[in-house]
Amino acid sequence: MTELSPLFMDINSVYSGDELGLPYRDIMGEGIVNSGDLIVTQRAAGANLSVDVAAGSCWIKGDDDTVAQPTYRCRRTGVLNLTITPNGSNPLIVRVVAEIIDAGFAGVSRIWQCRAIHGTAAASPSTPALPSNAISLATIAVSTAAASIVSANITDARSRARVGAGDALAPESTSQIALIVALGS
Repeated sequence: MTELSPLFMDINSVYSGDELGLPYRDIMGEGIVNSGDLIVTQRAAGANLSVDVAAGSCWIKGDDDTVAQPTYRCRRTGVLNLTITPNGSNPLIVRVVAEIIDAGFAGVSRIWQCRAIHGTAAASPSTPALPSNAISLATIAVSTAAASIVSANITDARSRARVGAGDALAPESTSQIALIVALGS
């Protein structure tokens, strides 16, 4: 087994982005940063068979290797339009996600993306599973042979990222925080 040096012990080595991002796994919980980030809405240019994903930032925890994979901070600067494809015979549910693909752990590229995952059309459709390395942004109820997606079809599934919601346990009370601060000074 190879042990990696803590960041503060070997400053002359070159560290990868994964190694530099790993401490955030202990600190940050998954989710969006600000309340309007990556919100999924009806297409702003007029309802059709697509939705808009707003600009914004999020934190996504790597699930492929829970020991070595970091929590990633992802950011998009513009609106992204995603196409939704209805089924002619049955309704379906679409899940919109923000996800990491990191070739260092799984896959063949190193990107983050927002995408629409179409579920199986059925008389009683179910929500598609959340993939590894992803957070859910919204679900969309798509009726049989839908002509457009409107706000009423979209359910917000975003949650806010929280400091202290990572793998390391945060103090349980404000008195514990005060004690830690007092001991540290």
